[in-house]
Amino acid sequence: MRFPLVTLINESINSNLSKRAVTYYDGNSWSDVSYAGIKDAVNEIRCLLKEKLSENETTYVLLHLNITVTYPSIVLGVLNAGLGFLCIDPDDSDTINEYIRENSFKYILSNIYFDKSHQTSFCLFSKFEGSLFIHGETVGLWMTCHDNKFDKISFIYALKTSGTTGKAKTVQVLHECIFPNLRDLSAILQVSNTDVFTLMTPITFDPSVIELFLPLMNGASLCIVEKYVKQNPDLLLDILFPASGGLVTILQTTPSLFRRWNTSILQKRIFTEQSVLKNLILGGEEFPSINELKSWDLTKNINIYNIYGITEVSCWASLKQVWPAKKIEVDIGTPLSETLFKLETDNKNEGELFIGSKTRKCLINDEACETVCNNDKILFRATGDIFKKVNGKLFFKRRKDDILKRWGTKFSTSSIEECVKLHDNVIACVCVTCKINHHIRIGLFIMEKNSSDLKDLKCFLKKSLPRASWPDSITALDSFPLTTHGKICVRSLNKMLLEEKKAKSKETFCEMWRHYSSENASGFNDFFSDGGDSLMALQLVAELKQNFNDIPDTMLGMILQKKTCDELWTYLADYRGNCSSKEQTMMITNFCNEITKSRTKNISKLLLKGKITFFGNFISDDVIIPTDIQLMERWKLNLGKCIDASPLGIELTSGEKFCIIGSHSGRVVVLDINYGKLISECILPDRVESSACISLNAEIYYIGCYDGCVYAVSYKSGKIIWKFKTEDMVKSACLIFEDCIIFGSYDRKMYCLSECGSLKWKTLLRSPILADPVLHNNHVYSTTLGSIAVLNSSTGQLLWELNHDPIFSTPVLNDSYLIVADVTGRVQWLNINNGLEEHVFKTDDIIFSSLVKSIINKDEITIFGCNDGYVYCLKDRGLHWKTFLHDRIVSTPFVEFYPTSSRGFVVCITTKGELFILNINNGEKLSHYSLPGEVFSSPIVINGKIIVGCRDDNVYCLDIM
Repeated sequence: MRFPLVTLINESINSNLSKRAVTYYDGNSWSDVSYAGIKDAVNEIRCLLKEKLSENETTYVLLHLNITVTYPSIVLGVLNAGLGFLCIDPDDSDTINEYIRENSFKYILSNIYFDKSHQTSFCLFSKFEGSLFIHGETVGLWMTCHDNKFDKISFIYALKTSGTTGKAKTVQVLHECIFPNLRDLSAILQVSNTDVFTLMTPITFDPSVIELFLPLMNGASLCIVEKYVKQNPDLLLDILFPASGGLVTILQTTPSLFRRWNTSILQKRIFTEQSVLKNLILGGEEFPSINELKSWDLTKNINIYNIYGITEVSCWASLKQVWPAKKIEVDIGTPLSETLFKLETDNKNEGELFIGSKTRKCLINDEACETVCNNDKILFRATGDIFKKVNGKLFFKRRKDDILKRWGTKFSTSSIEECVKLHDNVIACVCVTCKINHHIRIGLFIMEKNSSDLKDLKCFLKKSLPRASWPDSITALDSFPLTTHGKICVRSLNKMLLEEKKAKSKETFCEMWRHYSSENASGFNDFFSDGGDSLMALQLVAELKQNFNDIPDTMLGMILQKKTCDELWTYLADYRGNCSSKEQTMMITNFCNEITKSRTKNISKLLLKGKITFFGNFISDDVIIPTDIQLMERWKLNLGKCIDASPLGIELTSGEKFCIIGSHSGRVVVLDINYGKLISECILPDRVESSACISLNAEIYYIGCYDGCVYAVSYKSGKIIWKFKTEDMVKSACLIFEDCIIFGSYDRKMYCLSECGSLKWKTLLRSPILADPVLHNNHVYSTTLGSIAVLNSSTGQLLWELNHDPIFSTPVLNDSYLIVADVTGRVQWLNINNGLEEHVFKTDDIIFSSLVKSIINKDEITIFGCNDGYVYCLKDRGLHWKTFLHDRIVSTPFVEFYPTSSRGFVVCITTKGELFILNINNGEKLSHYSLPGEVFSSPIVINGKIIVGCRDDNVYCLDIM
């Protein structure tokens, strides 16, 4: 398929063959590529892709790139092959596998991993297909085993939104959606072949598409700089706007990225009569205030535009020339071609803006092209932004969800920001909120023209804002933290607000007193004499609780009794001196004391990833397995985000049965098996893919998190007892041995903790650890993404470590062998003493499934799933049976066997959510059930019920009938 845009760019290339197309600075030197060079490279890439494509195949190519001189040629090569593209962040090590797993991409181009030596380190699901040498770099082509799931019609690119203004989503963009943008901007900005653009925007953010295509379709030049140069504002300034004369004539960026250059620099280097910059386009977030614009001391030889849009109607929807103008107004201007605005207004002429079009349509997530694109109806998308209409012009007010209530009074952070921007010394500001002890705390972060002690601003805000809107803290920053897309990172500011140093000195106390009473409070008066009132007294006490953690309940009463500031400080200091506030330490101490008092084993059976562990004299009940097994949903529970973690099943000596499972939402739940009743819940700060393990007295469970911590959590209350921080995410499940908790982290270390959370030992291995550790004869066996290691369980001493292909699955052991499965598709029997291979079984694809060992009629069998779609059963280290399930298998099968009847079954699930029950003796399919989402969680069978997590955000319980 040849897009009109591609035809236009090819014509531009042919008309400007001798002209510079790309100029690239790698941090040390410059290199240029002409349009003729682009043409040759595009043809090579197109031919490489066409060799691999089947007839009439249309799909997306995943671009895994460092943004260098090759980037424009790679994109154009993909488009000339009739394909679309999707770019991912190469710095996010998990992203590429997640993208392939979620979206089933077939082709990958990379200038980072470009030969066979990167086969396993690059991508879990890919095979190297060849490479090209273009513009001094090698670009590799990789092919996965998937067919692309996207319905590729005339979509030119796809992208994933950042989620900064809502839930992240995948957006597929029609050629008809982006092409009108490029035509309009080309005409409005009067782009010519003498212009120079720069690629300022990350390629995962759709404005980068404008920065790439707009120069190429007009024969202009594109300046690309090395990433670390872009991250250094001073160095970037010297590259783009050298003192000897400018380079860039058209610059598109976010206001936050542009603010990295302070006002003085802007006046001296960019907004001068000598500047070659003719067009500055600012978008992606709220436009600078009129005060900020005035501070730039603008000249009339530059045009400044406010550009507005949403990714769901990629890329831009409207444009307004703000400067030069007789009167500066910061509205969003008029809609661009083939774009409509609809404002759902209230009686104040305010409301949410909707962007619509008959032709500019995108598909979001799993929307079908037939229902969205193949009609001439106007499709409107919500922006989530509230605008006010004044004299026919639209002015941004706030986000739709930006209304909060504090002290019974509604307020919005946008209204606070609007007020703050009126202060003469404020260049820019961001207001954020967080909840501490059920109280909303308001934090204000500002950039100042001139450094100050903030007293004048505080007085200004007290006069201008209602009390409920007064910021609790004001922090002046040189620049705001930014997201990868160049927008203000509200999460980072929230973290700063939450982690703001809670100083407990008298100075802090007095500062808080003055904040809620008067800046001139002396300390000798009571709160009311200093200008406070009863509402502000409540606010002061709430603030004291946040900062001092523990204050006497009588504090408010003493304020109302008109005690002075000095008297109250003395009282608080005495109280804190006599009453320890170390609640966490006390809780851990009590917990440790309870452990030493009682080590009663309350567990009779544990079930996890195909493994059943019996305690004491537990005897498995034998059952009659029907020949016609039926599966029926018993219950399900939504955990907010997809569930890749595997459930831990627990059966107590009391007969109680429950499971523990975590989610990408951070929710970890303990559920009753029979009815799905919530026993307890714990919310962790990041996604959970680790499985839980539980103490032998069944009081505490331990679980790893993507924030790098292992948490000890009360099974009954969900309360966190302690946490231990590693240096990277923890996906490995913990192993409990005597009084130790042993686990691996992605930081390449094995850790051993006491039951109280203190470190006993840690040992650095060669590669990141994802698999669960296993124990045999007091030795800990760990498989990593590059080695196999054995450690002394008591000391952590490394006994031996061998290099190995990446291993994701948990191994199994017997007295003679360590049995491992790796990404090359091998199952190896390694000598347990030295790791040397003694036997091997080879499959046709990658093995992610852990191995399950079982004894049937005195024979040891090993069962696992494979990426080739088969479930394998090995006996005597050879194939006993294998059964094809039609799709990839990543999760670990579960084996249920009843010795007295010599009967049993295997539960296994494909990544597409197809669940099968197989006869353990011959692999015959006994039953089938379809789950509504992808599955990477490993099932368990407990009390005649199957428990498993699903990527539709639910944990399911199925009755075996």
